Amino acid sequence: MNTEQDEDIQLIINNPHSEGSSTATISNFIAIKTILNDDHTPEISKNQIFKLDENTKTGSNIGKVEAIDKDDQNSLQNWQITECSKDNAFSINSSTGELIVNNSDILDKEKIDKITLYIKVSDGANYSKPEEIAIELNDINDVIPVILPTQIFEIKEGITKGYIISSIIFTDADITPAEEYTWNIVKNFDSNNNGIPAIDIDNNNGTITVNDAEEFDYETNKSITFSLTVNDGINTSTEESVTINITDVPEPNENSLVAIYPNPVRTFTIINSKEEGKLFIYNDSGKLTINKILLKGENIIYLTSLSPGVYHFLIKLKSKTIEKTIIIG
Repeated sequence: MNTEQDEDIQLIINNPHSEGSSTATISNFIAIKTILNDDHTPEISKNQIFKLDENTKTGSNIGKVEAIDKDDQNSLQNWQITECSKDNAFSINSSTGELIVNNSDILDKEKIDKITLYIKVSDGANYSKPEEIAIELNDINDVIPVILPTQIFEIKEGITKGYIISSIIFTDADITPAEEYTWNIVKNFDSNNNGIPAIDIDNNNGTITVNDAEEFDYETNKSITFSLTVNDGINTSTEESVTINITDVPEPNENSLVAIYPNPVRTFTIINSKEEGKLFIYNDSGKLTINKILLKGENIIYLTSLSPGVYHFLIKLKSKTIEKTIIIG
């Protein structure tokens, strides 16, 4: 007898009955009500995956776990989470099997890709085997981009409008980069008050260029400072300042035998000499640090072996000895 299919059965019993000289057959109808037995264990469907946006609010319903019970589908009850790879991230409605966000702070795509749960359910008599349920997090644009602070660039004076200085460095910690970023100069530089900003920026890629070449004159401005932000389509960075140091480029005239630039200097300096000669570089304590032969024309002198500080250049030419003080920083 299959109690999952037959609930009511009628049983007919024929009883012979004698009365006097005649015999009659009487049929008795007996209704037998079958009782369903809970003889099947419920099963949670395998390979269930829920996709969820990171930072989904606490208390949000994200979907109902699927399960079957061959005895009675309506008897599923007492849903339980037996194990979770991130404790307290989710809860489950014990009556319906609906998964609920329990702690939104845990749902951070930048820290975790997927959360695994093990869930079981009862039919009132038997518990299912715990089954793995996966919850995969979708990345959303929730991280504010950051411009690297105190960026400093260095260029020579005398450059022209449109000269490319550099690209601004920034970071965006979102797993999926924004499709586009928009740059904005908040405070530009205009020391000569001619209404022409010193700096221009490509709004799409953050490349900064010279806009007013008159501002890039070492005798007028030793440096230019401006501030800017970047937006990833939703979030705008904190405003950051950028400095451009302008280096002096002395031009040798007929009476000048040697020109040294830039000064101050970082990694190398250039010596333009009208004569051959020798270069001696002394530190501020008088110790000889570099000794080189100078050729007529342009000489590139690398200074990476020297520590920051004040140095004295002694240049011995055929016709004259020249002394210069250089700052390495």
